[in-house]
Amino acid sequence: MGIIIFITIAQLIIILAHTFLYYSWAHFFHFSNPAQLRTLGIILGILSISFLSASLLVFWRDNIIIKAVYYLAAIWLGLLLYLFLTTLIACIIEGAVRLSGTNLNIGIVAGILVAASILYSVYGLWNASNPRTRHITVAIKNLPPSWKGRTAVQISDVHLGTIWGRRFMERIIGKIAEIKPDMLFITGDLFDGEGDDMAGEIAPLKSLSPPLGTYFITGNHETYLGIAKTVKALSDIPLTFLDDQMVDLDGVQLLGISYPLAGEHKNLDSTLQVLDPEKPSIVLFHSPVHIELFKRHRVNLQLAGHTHQGQIWPLNYITDKVYNGYDRGLHLDGDYNLYTSVGTGTWGPPMRTGNHPEIVVITFK
Repeated sequence: MGIIIFITIAQLIIILAHTFLYYSWAHFFHFSNPAQLRTLGIILGILSISFLSASLLVFWRDNIIIKAVYYLAAIWLGLLLYLFLTTLIACIIEGAVRLSGTNLNIGIVAGILVAASILYSVYGLWNASNPRTRHITVAIKNLPPSWKGRTAVQISDVHLGTIWGRRFMERIIGKIAEIKPDMLFITGDLFDGEGDDMAGEIAPLKSLSPPLGTYFITGNHETYLGIAKTVKALSDIPLTFLDDQMVDLDGVQLLGISYPLAGEHKNLDSTLQVLDPEKPSIVLFHSPVHIELFKRHRVNLQLAGHTHQGQIWPLNYITDKVYNGYDRGLHLDGDYNLYTSVGTGTWGPPMRTGNHPEIVVITFK
């Protein structure tokens, strides 16, 4: 029921945004001819339901035509935000000009702002398709001598599916192979929740064999997809799925906590009881929440993702408030470290304008 309410509200907001564009553009660009207004209305009307319709089509059938429709609809969803903002700015400028009594061709101003929206979105498309390597150093209390200088790679929120597929994964794995990490952590949302070729999309992972292994936990999108389907897709991949399980990695406790299923109340306090507070520990949990609980259990390093840090500016200001500043980057408090990745792929619009997609390289000391 919750997801239906969310989709309904989101779709209503999208329709209202398109309605705003319709009346504003008709005014700015002097669309007075009934045929022009009708054409504009039909185009914006179709675009207003394009992403929801494409999302439903993807779940119904997965083929190249539907993938193309979904991709274009997702791009439009991202562009819509900037068209809305720049059109709003044009309205404000027009109001200020009228109050000042000066003359200004608002149609030209609006046209320039629309062009700027398109150019910025094109940059976002390019940026999203080119993950960058980010290096951090983490000090862990009582770290075994054998761990000093070791490296781990974290990828999160790759969202393999309709938009990001095998070729994108091959590029990610190629970058990781060049790094030659001692271990690889995949902190959820490896899959997006749709697509029929999951095994093919993830196949490039077979070529990686870090000395200390590859470890995976689920994110919210794996719960949408179905855990059984996720496990099946990963069955031929040399990795360890940590489903509320702990392993000993050469003297360091590694605990992977699965994302709660819909309607599930997860007792994290009970799950964390498995940790020995006197030994160094790393916890993989998809979302950067319950910070105080992890501190209380004396976790040394928590690795998370989920937030995308908003992915598209200015949505980063929202995630900053929702996650109390823990929506990205490295945070230290005594012996506790939290790193929240902004993600390697994207959800929804295949663009990033608020940050750079990342492959995180962690050096331990």
